Amino acid sequence: MTGIMVRSSSSVVVLVLSALAALAVPVERRESVLLTCNTARLGVISGLNTTSRSIEALLSSSNDSAVTSACNEALSGLHTSQEGVSIIVKGVLAGVTPDDTGVPAVASGLATANQSLTSINSSDANVQSQLATILMQLATTKSNGDTAITECAKLSSTSSNSTSSNSSSTDSTLSNSNSSRLSPSLLLPLRPLMGRLAFKLRLTGR
Repeated sequence: MTGIMVRSSSSVVVLVLSALAALAVPVERRESVLLTCNTARLGVISGLNTTSRSIEALLSSSNDSAVTSACNEALSGLHTSQEGVSIIVKGVLAGVTPDDTGVPAVASGLATANQSLTSINSSDANVQSQLATILMQLATTKSNGDTAITECAKLSSTSSNSTSSNSSSTDSTLSNSNSSRLSPSLLLPLRPLMGRLAFKLRLTGR
């Protein structure tokens, strides 16, 4: 009888541990996605700031009017991107899904900057060297932006699925009224980060 009880208890323990392990996998996955999302967001902000400074350096070192015009257009594009980032940051800090205009503004600004810079045709070795660096910085920023879009969307999807699975059919009105809000568990690690990003934006005057 004792042997049966021991085997039964062991089975229960194994079952509980298996269930906990199964629950841990999605949590670990979400934390990994959250880290990738936040790292990409930081990459976009730092990339925009770094690229802007590099373009300003090129502006100050060249007397070519075509280079000056292209650089000013590129800076205007990056400013548009930074405004898009500000929209996203404000949404996250407010605990709501960021405005849909944020991401398109970032993408549009980067495209404008890239188009302006690639139009530069200079035989000046110094301009060519600086331009190559700037275009590389711009490509890295765009890559981080693409990663942020893909990974951060997974968080919204996870939050949405979790909300709908925990809602009853008779509570649909309440569920719909909260559908635009991000999960509190996601906002806790995001708010301090977004606060730092907002502070960085204020420091750069963008």
